Amino acid sequence: MDLSPEERKIVFEQEKIKKEEETKKKLVALTDEEREQIFNEELEKSQVFFNSSSITTPFWDKKAYWILCIIHAIIFMVFGLIAFVVAIVLSLVIGFIWDRNSPSAIVSYKAYFNCPSCKNNLWIIIANSKKELDYPIDYQWNCVHCNQHLDIHYKK
Repeated sequence: MDLSPEERKIVFEQEKIKKEEETKKKLVALTDEEREQIFNEELEKSQVFFNSSSITTPFWDKKAYWILCIIHAIIFMVFGLIAFVVAIVLSLVIGFIWDRNSPSAIVSYKAYFNCPSCKNNLWIIIANSKKELDYPIDYQWNCVHCNQHLDIHYKK
């Protein structure tokens, strides 16, 4: 029997309507006890799936779950403590090794002098490391107070 898609759809709808009418007739004919029995049977079928051994929450109410949680907590606490100690040790090591007296230490060496035109005090960074202090340095800046051009010659 070759039916077009539209005809198949119509036949399907008709069969669906017939089945719905039959189930309505059966439901009307059922007593309350029969309805309750059918409901309980369907409920038991659905609970079989939930009570099956294939679906379980892992270790939820078992001691192994809590032991596993405690082990993980101890592991994470140990790693956190190790990271904290390493950070403090590295900070202390860097602080002691990277001394201000080291020639490569990055420290601002400032010079204090008076501007010749306005007689105000100025702080000027003349070097950023101790190595730079060994060489003569020429700077050209403007005074922050009077905007006068300044030629600064630094010699050790």
